[in-house]
Amino acid sequence: MKTIKILLLLLAVTSLGSCKKYLDAKPDQALATPSTLQDLQELLDYYGLNTQFPNGTEILADNYYLTFPNWSSIFRVNQRDYYIWKPNSNNDLEWNQPYTNIYTCNLVLETLKKISYAESDQPVADHIQGTALFLRGSYFYSLAQLFAKAYDKTTATTDPGIPLRLSTDVTQKSTRASLEETYRQIIKDFKQAVSLVPVNVSIKTKPSKAAAYGALARTYLAMQDYSNAALYADSCLDLYNTLIDYNSLNSTAPIPFSRFNDEVIFHATAYAVQPLAPKICKIDSNLYNSYDTNDLRKVIFFKSNGNGTYGFKGDYDGSSNNGNGHSFTGIVTDEQYLILAECDARLGKTSDALHYLNALLEKRWRSGEFIAVTVTDHTALLTLILKERRKELLFRALRLTDLKRLNKDLNYQVTVYRNLNGTVYILPPNDNRYVALIPKTVIGISGMQQNP
Repeated sequence: MKTIKILLLLLAVTSLGSCKKYLDAKPDQALATPSTLQDLQELLDYYGLNTQFPNGTEILADNYYLTFPNWSSIFRVNQRDYYIWKPNSNNDLEWNQPYTNIYTCNLVLETLKKISYAESDQPVADHIQGTALFLRGSYFYSLAQLFAKAYDKTTATTDPGIPLRLSTDVTQKSTRASLEETYRQIIKDFKQAVSLVPVNVSIKTKPSKAAAYGALARTYLAMQDYSNAALYADSCLDLYNTLIDYNSLNSTAPIPFSRFNDEVIFHATAYAVQPLAPKICKIDSNLYNSYDTNDLRKVIFFKSNGNGTYGFKGDYDGSSNNGNGHSFTGIVTDEQYLILAECDARLGKTSDALHYLNALLEKRWRSGEFIAVTVTDHTALLTLILKERRKELLFRALRLTDLKRLNKDLNYQVTVYRNLNGTVYILPPNDNRYVALIPKTVIGISGMQQNP
């Protein structure tokens, strides 16, 4: 355990500065090198690996608004700037912490190849390898959503992606892979994880096969590869498909959902950011008004602020931490139902799309009030499914990706507005500001291409 504590301290140091600072801080090599499967498992069990996904995507999205006094009170300038889509490259935390965790994953993968263990421990080693690959792929995916454009197969080979750090060699210069290479690596990590992680896990902070399938479905949806997204969402739900009947929840509870609730397949969160703290983060009024009075999400997801505005309380993390402004980013069954519904609708499988949509909505409406959707018109059905996706998956770090991919379609483009003290800020479809700037410290060290 002493070895692991030293390693975690070193990894924290890497997030604070450059490679040189890390090398200067490194103590006795013998003390800092994991040497057993237990060491590697303890590294992966560090809860920070599940709770430090970037949250800038949610700040940029349109689920909420801030008043001018609340916006002015935000301590971090880059978070204030994210809210009004003002380019800011003083955003090291959004970049450094994910890459620190990617370093941990690479350390585990490299060490696993070097250490000896009993043949009977092969399942343990496989799970360790699969977990490291799953987490690395998850962090690559989340970074790509914030620091790269929406995937477009016609330009992906030339569009810049993110640096794909695949080793612990801190002297290796970081360069940006293409967006095509970025997504291929993410898919490769998740597919390898599928073959290594078990069907059942002891706790939902560890990835299972269903989680890896779900992550693949999410990735392929972002790529607008609807056949593969449907394939892997279906594989996910074949292994785990539980939905919570919202009639069984206490709608007046300040925290309606328990941690590791029955819909959660893999538990993960993005770190807290001030703009999303419920005490200042107000739900977009058009979004709130889109819920029917018999839709239980209207009372389970939201709480009245007593002045005609509403805050969000439907966080699937299920802890009091949601008051800090973090977002749940894990793999959940409701997302997989909606992926299947959307993809089946796009692929002309109307009856299947209706099946998955109605299965979800029946669990969300007040008992006896739900009337099954029977829309068969392709455009009307797809539009309805996308509206339900918006209403179901709030503050899951998914909305910005949806805006970016749907803005590629003229039928679903959205122009987003912010109003601060009478000044209106506008984010048109496909604007460069949908992509965050890479931290200037990273550009200064590496010389890699900056986003426009």
